[in-house]
Amino acid sequence: ALPSLLSGVKMKTEMPPLGLWMFFAISSIIVASLLAMPRCSRGAEIRPPVALADSVSGAKHVALGHRLWFERRLSRRGTTSCADCHDPAKGWSDGKRVSDGENGQTSRNAPTIVNACYSIPQFGDGRAAHLEGQAKTVIENGTEMGNDSTGEAARRLARIPEYREAFREAFGRPLERNPNDVLLALAAFERTIVSTDAPIDRALQW
Repeated sequence: ALPSLLSGVKMKTEMPPLGLWMFFAISSIIVASLLAMPRCSRGAEIRPPVALADSVSGAKHVALGHRLWFERRLSRRGTTSCADCHDPAKGWSDGKRVSDGENGQTSRNAPTIVNACYSIPQFGDGRAAHLEGQAKTVIENGTEMGNDSTGEAARRLARIPEYREAFREAFGRPLERNPNDVLLALAAFERTIVSTDAPIDRALQW
């Protein structure tokens, strides 16, 4: 009985090396299969960002949108900017369970805007169909930026010579007569905030 018991112990001590060998063998087969799969060019399967017929994407539009992103004068009392809730230093969010607006705490969490240009629709409840609509909703929200309309925010910006000139240079028309240019500029900038390849993406070149 004793030799039989000892042989059982011997069998148990030999099983881990065998199991480890099988693990590496299977892992090698999986990696080899992945590497042997046909590769496609980077980004070939990624659909284009959601945009409107009148969406803009020029360098001047993007630069203006970037400037507006940090502009607190977009809000009625000049206390809140887009970046206060979507801070690039915090992953384009604010790290808070519930975000703060111009008129106190909102009832919502500010999600990251990374890759938001691919989302259909916008917001967790889908109340905006595109980035321009998302910007409009925030600007006109009583708790968030406090404006009655996008036109109110545009007229306030149009009284600032630097913005008046920047909008005319980017769009070729006066801001005070085209308030939606504020939304177009913000959306143009937001469409540039996308994630890049991870190391595994660059290694496999899918």
